Amino acid sequence: MGRPPAAISSARACAACASPLDAQCVDQAWPANLPGLYNFAGGTTSYYIRDGGRDAYDFGNEIRLRVDGRWSSPLYYNQICDGSHSHPVGNAISSLGDAFYVTCKLPLARLEYYDAGFGAAFVFIASSKAGKIDGFMTLGNLGADKGGEQDYNTKALHGPNGVAAYYKKTYNADGINPNGRNTISDPSVNHLIFGKGLDGATVRIGPSTDSDLHELHFRNGISQLYYVMWMGKEGYEYPPSAFQEALEAIVGKCELSEAKERPTASGGGGGGSVALVVVILLLVVALLGVAAYGYKAGWFAGMGGKLPGMRARTTPNASRGPANPMSTAPLSSTTPTAGLAGRDSAAEGFSTAYTPPPS
Repeated sequence: MGRPPAAISSARACAACASPLDAQCVDQAWPANLPGLYNFAGGTTSYYIRDGGRDAYDFGNEIRLRVDGRWSSPLYYNQICDGSHSHPVGNAISSLGDAFYVTCKLPLARLEYYDAGFGAAFVFIASSKAGKIDGFMTLGNLGADKGGEQDYNTKALHGPNGVAAYYKKTYNADGINPNGRNTISDPSVNHLIFGKGLDGATVRIGPSTDSDLHELHFRNGISQLYYVMWMGKEGYEYPPSAFQEALEAIVGKCELSEAKERPTASGGGGGGSVALVVVILLLVVALLGVAAYGYKAGWFAGMGGKLPGMRARTTPNASRGPANPMSTAPLSSTTPTAGLAGRDSAAEGFSTAYTPPPS
């Protein structure tokens, strides 16, 4: 399948794609030999796709990331395809660790025409040098209205260089026109999530085709994650082999970071810090012992007269300053958690609100 000239030039401009958040490498591989792609609308601004065209969504494709056991708020699209100004992952309180992300809608070339089947794709990439990414989800509503079918995998697909992947597809959902008769099926909605270290992830999807929920929990923290979403015309169903082929095509153009396990208390990296703390504590104890002995021996007798006001300073004044200058309260069980019940959610229409499990 040929590529439009402008798209080819943009691919050549990304010969290396060295940044872990550079989505241009996906553009080199797209459309990954996938037939029947649909050029959906939306996916460049806001934090959800309202409709996408032909009732693909009813406010969906809402993305959240879990970093070191904490879920983010919905992540706003930023269309930073080269990864040059990535955004921190966070929630209403603060950023979460060292995790950053970009979103990018393909194709990068803005053309008035496309080759046959050259449909759009939505790309999300997240990175954490410390390897703290341990979960991912999409939320929201699809336009299927409980029609059609959905399918997903719990045993990972495998690609080059140790990459593992999970997919979800919702397809063959008929649209209804104002007269109540079936029209052309809604576009199929397809997810492909991959990276290194994703083997053995726990996977969960929504109870019906109306839900865009696709939730993954990883056994260990990972340093990089890709999510690619595309649509198929008239409810087109992509078989597992199509997801496998897309995975291999994309990974062949992108350099994925190695997975990093989260540090543990027994890890070698923390031994030096523990030893330093022990040494400091011993020195403090020794100094206190010397001071106590000197006090009993009368070393400090008469110092009060030589240093006026010293005794007044030995008793802190409770009225000066905050009792605890570092009084930033931690998250508690009463703190609102990320879920579909909040006002910041694109999927408030669910009859039963979804709340991510506690960390």
